[in-house]
Amino acid sequence: MPPSRACNGKQSLALIVCCGVAALAADEAAAQAATPLRVDPALLGQPPAEKKPAPAQPAEPAAAEPTAEKARADVQPVDAQAVERRALEPAAVPEPRPAVPTAPAAAPASPAIPAAAPALPARAPAKAPAARDAAAESSVKTTTLTPLRVHPDLLRTTPALAGTAPAPGVPRAPSAPATLAGIDQGRETAWRAGQPPVLRFSDEAPELPDTGAAPAALRGAPALQPLRPGDGVQRPIFLIADEMTGITDREMVASGSAEARQAGAVVSADRLTYWPIEDELEAAGNVRLEQGEDLVTGPRMRMKIASQTGVFEEPSYSLKREAKWAAKERERQERGVGGTVIDAYGQTAWQQATAGTYRTGRPEPGSLMNVLGVSADEPAPLPQTEAHGSAERIDFEGENRLRIINGSYTTCKPDDPGWHLRAKELALDYDREVGEGHSSTVYFQDVPIFWAPWLPFPLNNQRRSGFLAPTGGSSTSSGLTLSTPYYWNIAPDMDATISPRVYSKRGIQLATEYRYLGYHHTGNVRAEYLPSDQQSNNDSRYAYAVLHQQNLGRGFSGSLNLSGVSDDRYFTDLSSRSVVSSQRQLLRQGVLTYGGGWWSASVIGQSYQTLNPDPDPSQRIAKPYSFAPRIEVSARRPDFYGTDFAFFGQYTSFTHDTLTQGKRTVAYPQLSLPFVQPGWYVTPKFGVHATNYSLDRRTNAQWSESISRTLPILSVDAGMTFERETSWFGADAVQTLEPRLYYLNVPYREQAQIPNFDSAIADFNFAQIFSENQFLGYDRVSDANQLTAAVTSRLIDPTSGAEAMRAMFGQRYYFRRQRVDLDGQTIPGQTQDKWNRSDFLAAFSGRILPKTWLDAALQYNPSDRRTERSSIGVRYQPELGKVLNASYRFASDQVSGGDLKNVDISGQWPIWGGWSAVGRYNYSILDHKPVETVAGLEYGAGCWAIRLVSHQVATLSGRSNTSFFIQLELNDFARIGSNPVDLLRRNIQGYGLSNQPIADPVFGE
Repeated sequence: MPPSRACNGKQSLALIVCCGVAALAADEAAAQAATPLRVDPALLGQPPAEKKPAPAQPAEPAAAEPTAEKARADVQPVDAQAVERRALEPAAVPEPRPAVPTAPAAAPASPAIPAAAPALPARAPAKAPAARDAAAESSVKTTTLTPLRVHPDLLRTTPALAGTAPAPGVPRAPSAPATLAGIDQGRETAWRAGQPPVLRFSDEAPELPDTGAAPAALRGAPALQPLRPGDGVQRPIFLIADEMTGITDREMVASGSAEARQAGAVVSADRLTYWPIEDELEAAGNVRLEQGEDLVTGPRMRMKIASQTGVFEEPSYSLKREAKWAAKERERQERGVGGTVIDAYGQTAWQQATAGTYRTGRPEPGSLMNVLGVSADEPAPLPQTEAHGSAERIDFEGENRLRIINGSYTTCKPDDPGWHLRAKELALDYDREVGEGHSSTVYFQDVPIFWAPWLPFPLNNQRRSGFLAPTGGSSTSSGLTLSTPYYWNIAPDMDATISPRVYSKRGIQLATEYRYLGYHHTGNVRAEYLPSDQQSNNDSRYAYAVLHQQNLGRGFSGSLNLSGVSDDRYFTDLSSRSVVSSQRQLLRQGVLTYGGGWWSASVIGQSYQTLNPDPDPSQRIAKPYSFAPRIEVSARRPDFYGTDFAFFGQYTSFTHDTLTQGKRTVAYPQLSLPFVQPGWYVTPKFGVHATNYSLDRRTNAQWSESISRTLPILSVDAGMTFERETSWFGADAVQTLEPRLYYLNVPYREQAQIPNFDSAIADFNFAQIFSENQFLGYDRVSDANQLTAAVTSRLIDPTSGAEAMRAMFGQRYYFRRQRVDLDGQTIPGQTQDKWNRSDFLAAFSGRILPKTWLDAALQYNPSDRRTERSSIGVRYQPELGKVLNASYRFASDQVSGGDLKNVDISGQWPIWGGWSAVGRYNYSILDHKPVETVAGLEYGAGCWAIRLVSHQVATLSGRSNTSFFIQLELNDFARIGSNPVDLLRRNIQGYGLSNQPIADPVFGE
């Protein structure tokens, strides 16, 4: 009978035997059911339960005896030393349950086993030699679990039984896998004889069922994540001590080197008492609280660590917090955005917190940029705001909030407090990043220098409303100066500073600054008012500046820039900055812009206030034209039928008090066809420049009311790039050679009858020699038939792509003499007989030696064989706080308003102890007098610094103005006095603060 008919549900015992033998015949990986899991009684030294033999089922003809003999030979006895023999006692074996079906597995064919085998004798017959060897090997091994493998059933596969093989052509019975209870009668007889079959595991990897599911596994995580504060999770507390007593769930007392840990906090003391219901901990004797990087020590403490509320008596504390800018920089470094960022001076980001520009990534060791001074080491750890002090009591009021009673506060080291603050009550809120002191006194070198009944100050460089410390200074034009500013933190997106200022020689001035910032707008408003200037006939004097930018939505935006002063000499008399005092034109402009993707448009209104502080007529400047409106339209389609199309249009209405007035319209369509290939490019371009004038008022009667001009413009721009490998100071480098040719052809048009509203001769430099017009503006368009030739060579670090140095050379060659000038002013360098070539330009910039920079430029007139303009500057900066600069500038009267020949030396260098010298000396060789002088001393003591600086600047009127600055800076707390930092940064290239990093100002500017 086929197995499918034998395995039916009518005869249970036959079903077990038949299906069991059929499953054993499948292969050596025949399944052992895992439901229910039972232990072989013989392995426990007990005989199996008696079972009646099932009636034999007919099977297909096969040689049964040899196969049965082989099966009996593979049943190996268990070594007596391995399994303890016990007295054979009847043991009840539960009736087997129906087996769980398993998927059939393929196995190599072997002789068939009959469906029913004859009963085996009590002892197995003598084995063949091979069987004896196998038995001997098995007897030596006390267990068949060598090597150790995971049981296949744990992986939901089936183990293989020793001595079993599938019969050819007999499929496995999927509905009845083999079980220990389903072994044939011969196996049961062997059990009774104390020779249970040995369970072996296949040497091959078990084949998992084809379910499509992956095996169960633990999921990986990048890192263990700590519990976040305030997430509502109950924190366990761990107590360690020499001795513990208490009542369960009521009170626990730990004494002798006691320690408690909870929620990232560690408390150690001589004695700890913990109340679980209240979740409250009391510590006594040598108490030490560590939470993060904060440390508080004292004799007694009682608090709830999880909520961080409680009291600490007579503590000494050390608090560390990360500044917001440092946290952002750390997050950026952790994300790996661009690698660690450094600037041109090799400074890390925290050294550039208040100034500096990110330039390039950190170089590799031994690379070109590393050899030239950019460090390849990991950046220094980001600084933290540290606070130390002691108190009568500290009240913990929640996470990051505490109140210090009758205590001190300083950012200096505890062993050397150069300055400290003492207050009856001091509240520190690190969430809001502000501190408040009541009845506070600031001590410097144990000398009280400032007292306030209420003193707000920032934590981690944040500002807060309140009066700031007075600032002072002096100047020769205004005398002694004293100011007490008030800072008003109106909202997170706006603030204001109100500064009453007293000039001993002039009177009282009120200065204000209002700043605001929104999602769609930003702005700054400044105003100064001096009602009665004693040095200027008691006249009222004022100044204002308004800057606003607005995003109007739907592509529209606008800006407003307004500035003005009461009189021409306002900046000369009341400003100590050379940049401000030299202002001659104050802009007043409003702009409305629309950006529509490939095109944009704008409407502009603009005028100037012109200042002439010098009564000398030769030093006066004329007032420029005002215009309202000016409408501009720009468009570009770089994919316009395989070409690059661009258009520029402008309409302007010019007005002036005394000069010609009128309207000008400009239209300039351009079409180029770029050919770009690796290593070279050629771009021919053609355009038509059309201009029309409609004059309302003419100062020249010969001019027409309507004037038109049309000029075709043709140019060809071409360039190539060559590279070669080289080395510099033993480091690999790539040197490029980049020649460029630019041909321009513009026909001549008579333009003497056209008014000049806004045109001027452009400065001759490397940017201008590749332009289409040698004039600024659109009233004059130079005729041209010329070729510009230039070459650039760069030295590049191949590992990072950073440019170490660059050299450029260029000159323009004229095939036809230019005829268009600017109201009788010819282009510099061109005369009647020397017009065929322009001045020669050369420039170099970059690092030439480790920690050494060189910048040089030259404009040479080959026709007259003279230098028209030159400059050279060297900077040496081995580290932050050490820098030396030296430069020389020369310009002839042909390229500037007058001859210029200046020597400029500046630097910052330590001289002794913590003292450093700072200064600048800008000397005019032609005028035989200094233009600007800065001299000062700085002392940095780690947590505080003092600066003494003198500044002298020559004004346009020929006089000089001298100012003095004295500033005491208490790190991460306050600046007291007049601020010279901005002055030093403007005048000393590479200047670095001696107490870097620096806090934002609190007291003072």
